[in-house]
Amino acid sequence: MNKINLLPWRDDLLIQKRTAFRNVLFLSALMGLSIVSALHTVIKTKQSHQLNINQTIRNESLRLDKQIIELAHLISHKQKLISEIELIRNLQLTRKQIVKLLSELPSLLPNGIYLTQLSQTNDEIIFEGKTESNQQVSLFMQAIANSETLQSPTLQVIKIPEKITEAVPLNDFILTATLKIINRDSTDALE
Repeated sequence: MNKINLLPWRDDLLIQKRTAFRNVLFLSALMGLSIVSALHTVIKTKQSHQLNINQTIRNESLRLDKQIIELAHLISHKQKLISEIELIRNLQLTRKQIVKLLSELPSLLPNGIYLTQLSQTNDEIIFEGKTESNQQVSLFMQAIANSETLQSPTLQVIKIPEKITEAVPLNDFILTATLKIINRDSTDALE
């Protein structure tokens, strides 16, 4: 009888299976590496895209901060201009009134009163001067009350000087009065 040796056939089959396993293992490793590489590329791309978005946001934030600073500067400049315009408007509206007050002032002053200083704070006029008697200050206050440009006279101080050098002693006084409010909408005030 013939002797059949099955061992080499089994060895060949085992070698084929090992080769096939190695090939599948190699292909699996290659496929795994390609999947990891593809995932790595996708993640890097997304990360790069997100970094670009973040940088764009930072740049826009800086640009907006600069614009906010410029806007704040413009707002403060606008407020300054508005206050200057309001001041000029008030000066324009009251210029005739001040001229009228200065032309009316000599007729308001009774004899025996001498003004040493005249000042204005907003709508308040402050008269400082000297008088021979308190009655003349009362006459001056009545004249102010009946005036076309002044109202509400208030006597602040009246005092006798400490050193009397004149033949007739003059008392010092401080009197305040308020300018009468003119119609701010009147076009006549702007002329």
